[in-house]
Amino acid sequence: AQSGAAALLPEELRAQSISNLAHAWPALDESLRALAALDPKAATGMVASLPTTGPLLLTGVAAFLSTLFGGRLHPFFAESQRALERHGQLALSQRLGGDAGELMRIAGDPAGGEWRAAFVPVLDQGVLSQVRLYLHGPRQPKNGKEKPAGTRFLVEAELTRLGALQIDGLVHASRFDLIIRTTRALDAELQSD
Repeated sequence: AQSGAAALLPEELRAQSISNLAHAWPALDESLRALAALDPKAATGMVASLPTTGPLLLTGVAAFLSTLFGGRLHPFFAESQRALERHGQLALSQRLGGDAGELMRIAGDPAGGEWRAAFVPVLDQGVLSQVRLYLHGPRQPKNGKEKPAGTRFLVEAELTRLGALQIDGLVHASRFDLIIRTTRALDAELQSD
């Protein structure tokens, strides 16, 4: 039995959530720590390229997703990889590049038909965490009379206070449907908000 946010996923997406990178990105975490000790300027550049919590979180996530779905994630970390190599950390640089390649493969290889997955690293006060995003593009109608069903998305995160959280949305041309699932009951005030 699966626990946490993975238990909230539809069956067709569970295979992608099994990927090691769906829950942590050890090479990125190690790279951040190594560069902080070896090359603070490169570490600052790497931190600046990652989404961080706060007012610019959505902008950072959008930029990361753009590079990921655009197949340009390797250049996103190229300077960090070169800095690691300059300081004799070739194996770590290669692991970081390998993880970037794996993330791009997962993002470009729809599971269960048309779902695409993105595992987005987020820095929260210097601690690396992750948000998982699953996208299902607009379905084409089976006949010319039906309207497209819209774009569906799932966002998963493990939150300190709320536990596993999943936001399930469906965006239509003129409507937005949203479901929030948790493994713990939300208090009444939060529900009404």
